[in-house]
Amino acid sequence: MPYESEYALSIDGKSIVVTDADSTINSVIQFYVGAITRPANESYYTSLTNHYLHEKEFVQYHVTIHAVDSGEKKYGASADIIVSISTSCIRNIDFVINKTSGQFQVLAPGWMVSGYNSSYCESCTVGYRCPGNGVRIKCTTCEREYENSDHAWPAGVSRSEPGCESPDSAEFSFGGSAECQTCKPGWVCVGGRGVPVLEDGKYVNSCTNSSCNTTILDCQAGFSCVAGVAEPCKVGTYNDGTFLRCHLCPPGMFTNTTGSPNCSCCPEGSESSHGKDECKTCGWNEIWTECGECRPCLGELECPCLGSSHGCFLGQQCVNLEPGKSRCLDCPEGSEPVGNSCSDVDECQRYSPCFQGVSCTNLSPGFKCGPCPSGYSGTSPQGIGQTESQQCEDINECDLNNGGCDPNSLCINTPGSVTCGLCAPGMIGTGETVCAEGDFCRLGTHRCDVNAICVYTGPGSYICKCSPQYAGDGYTCGLDSDLDGYPDESLNCNDTVCVSDNCPDIPNPGQRDRDGDQVGDTCDGDRDGDTTVNELDTCPDHVVAGDVDADGDGVPDVCDNCVGAGNPHQQDSDGDGVGDHCQCLGSACFSEETCEDTADRDGDGIPDSCDNCPFVPNSFQGDINRDGIGDRCDEDTDNDGVPDLIDNCPYLANPDQSDTDGDLLGDKCDDSTTWPNVFYNLQPTIKYLAC
Repeated sequence: MPYESEYALSIDGKSIVVTDADSTINSVIQFYVGAITRPANESYYTSLTNHYLHEKEFVQYHVTIHAVDSGEKKYGASADIIVSISTSCIRNIDFVINKTSGQFQVLAPGWMVSGYNSSYCESCTVGYRCPGNGVRIKCTTCEREYENSDHAWPAGVSRSEPGCESPDSAEFSFGGSAECQTCKPGWVCVGGRGVPVLEDGKYVNSCTNSSCNTTILDCQAGFSCVAGVAEPCKVGTYNDGTFLRCHLCPPGMFTNTTGSPNCSCCPEGSESSHGKDECKTCGWNEIWTECGECRPCLGELECPCLGSSHGCFLGQQCVNLEPGKSRCLDCPEGSEPVGNSCSDVDECQRYSPCFQGVSCTNLSPGFKCGPCPSGYSGTSPQGIGQTESQQCEDINECDLNNGGCDPNSLCINTPGSVTCGLCAPGMIGTGETVCAEGDFCRLGTHRCDVNAICVYTGPGSYICKCSPQYAGDGYTCGLDSDLDGYPDESLNCNDTVCVSDNCPDIPNPGQRDRDGDQVGDTCDGDRDGDTTVNELDTCPDHVVAGDVDADGDGVPDVCDNCVGAGNPHQQDSDGDGVGDHCQCLGSACFSEETCEDTADRDGDGIPDSCDNCPFVPNSFQGDINRDGIGDRCDEDTDNDGVPDLIDNCPYLANPDQSDTDGDLLGDKCDDSTTWPNVFYNLQPTIKYLAC
């Protein structure tokens, strides 16, 4: 089975096809690469420094491929594949096959094809990675650049590799690389490939975000340069530029900074050993020599500190500087001279270093503060002498779970604590407990009657209003047939509007009841309760028994529209509430308040000149429509254009004469106890009495 790649290396590979003899039972075939017979001269070609020298020569590889049936019946088959490939591509060559699909590939990691449709390979270029399938891919840089050498993008290779966020995280390659890596410290690019700097005393700068450096630099003073990497000297070491590496400070000298080019002598009266970053004071039985060395004293004459004449306080350290000369050091930190000795300083008393309210413990030497109060964060410092005060910062408890307050309330941070404020607009309750939505109308949690409307008036507040055709206090509503604001029947509530309507069929918003008989005046045929119906009562709104009648006209003064003159019929032609006998309406009717014409053709006691119905007796002079024609004579009492003889509701205007139920009684009068109907029902009696 010969195999030749379309190019030098496989981009997509070739598929191995086999026949499955028991495919009806199972169709699971797995592929494996078996033995590989390499060409005898492979090592010769791979050892050549110039691999292009014989690039046009080809060698053959024999690769055994196994196809194994993994079903219950174990069958297998093998086949040899002959791969012919340019000697320029055989370095790191590998043969792989997909276990399930049978796709066979020839790979050479770190190598790429030299051009489109080329059979030859070359080393992967600097800054790229070559996975082995002939493609080169630019390493990740901050510019996010990619390249794939004109070929179709290979399967399994991501098109969206992450970019870098800093030069330190940029990836690079130094040629012939199958994978990219971060730039190696101490490497330099020489001839297009990365090589390490092996010479001590030399270094290279860090890589940039897209390339490695090509310049090797000499090591600087204060640094140690090994394998191309410059490291600053540590404390206690130095390099004055004449060494390849940092050296320890010699005895009697020190340095407490990194990158030091030299060391300093210890101060007078102190010493050090090799590689120190600080010096220690010479003992009382030692004498200091030049540049930080201490040796044992030879006697009191040489070292005054050995005797009692040094003059130092108890607790002060005495230092012998030179023969016969000494110096008293300051009292130890945290103490001060008191009398002839050093006494501990009470920092708690003197400096108050701790936060307000925090305990302060004096130590010898030094002090220690207790923890910050509840609601504050900070450290519990311990120090000597006058140091910075303890810093305790208030914790904003509102930042965590709203300080324990309800999520819908205001959290107010206070020093060391928190206060819960009001609930948010539209909510009710207290922030320390629970804030609930305040629109009970919208939530349906109100107590209004089912026949009432809930009106939202603010958080947690509402009023109930009975719906149209209903009356009550809103929490309890009943039917209101006449729409006057009072229910037809009494309700189980205490408001005045809960009392049953005293006239349920006729609107009477004031519920007036002059005689107190529980029947409203609007419906009551005897409003004053004197047993005389209103139409026949000379004083229908007052009980007149025993009342004064100054003019003797039979009408009590309390109802008389003309008290100073007798006018039993209470004529009031202009309807102004003042009887005709008390005002002059012209010679046609009155002269000096007395009727001129004394003729009375109908004999009803009203002179014809003043009678609104002179030919028909009508002593009460009724004129419902106030048209000047008495009702007994008026052919159209309600002025609706329909004569009374054919009017189905003669006392209420109904020009359309509607009669829905066909009972010959107009809708305007039907099932009604309005005043005109009462008057109509009483009309025969009035006629009888008038006669």
